Amino acid sequence: MTPPPACDARFDVPLNAWVLSRYDDVYAALHHPMLVAHGSSALAHAVHRETRRTMTDFLTHDHLAAWRLSIEAMATERVARLPAHGTFDLVADLFVPWSRDVASIATGMTRELADALAPVARDVYLAAAVSTDGRPSAQAQQSTALLARALAEAPLAHSCLADVQTFVALTQSLPATLANMWHLLLHDPAPYTALRAAANQSDAKWPAIIAELLRLAGPAQAIFRYAAAEITVGAAHMQPDDDVILMLAAANTDPAHFAAPQQFDVTRNPSAQLALGAGAHRCAGAALVHVAVEVATSALI
Repeated sequence: MTPPPACDARFDVPLNAWVLSRYDDVYAALHHPMLVAHGSSALAHAVHRETRRTMTDFLTHDHLAAWRLSIEAMATERVARLPAHGTFDLVADLFVPWSRDVASIATGMTRELADALAPVARDVYLAAAVSTDGRPSAQAQQSTALLARALAEAPLAHSCLADVQTFVALTQSLPATLANMWHLLLHDPAPYTALRAAANQSDAKWPAIIAELLRLAGPAQAIFRYAAAEITVGAAHMQPDDDVILMLAAANTDPAHFAAPQQFDVTRNPSAQLALGAGAHRCAGAALVHVAVEVATSALI
């Protein structure tokens, strides 16, 4: 899906929300401490900070290296099962089952339990996908509670990885992101050629390649926040409780920040893209996402 073009900050009356899509505005909003997620509370903020700290402690080089070896073996095995002739469905035959493998390893639950909980996680994922204000629906809240109870009994329940957000991200967002990326790869020879070269030469450009794929085909079009105080971001002067929509995909293709934004270019600054958020609103498991995307893409290439 091609994102809408970046434009000046505006208040959208039908949505009753500020819409920010220029890179500079979205970047500033992601770093603003008074733009918070719906459902936030002092306790939620404390838990969020503790989760981020624990994730940082957990995602050391050694942990990531060991985790990578496990998911690489599963990716290689899954790719080997694909038919050498005829057609197959990349999403159904590879990305979805392998992502559940990854979630099973990360949380310590059995693959059978991961399969059983995946439809519940999909309820949460789809509710977020169709939301126009970021507020969880009653069904999503029920599904989240069910997942939380099940994950609390997983072997790694003490770990920050055994939480609802991680499970939903790995079983739902990860295969969707891989699907977005491969849709791009199968229609544009430039990134595919770069990936083939990197895979054949153990190229050090992998981080830049993955960052550029995330910029052009990241997991989210937009995220939702609200103003916890009267604040100004760019040209948007927000009142307390104003809803704010941050158009991540539009910001990632803003021509004011990225030259020739629709072109795949591994010479860009890899840290510039906002597909996984930024600042305090950066995805706590961003390192996991980068490794998982590189492993799946490398195995398939």
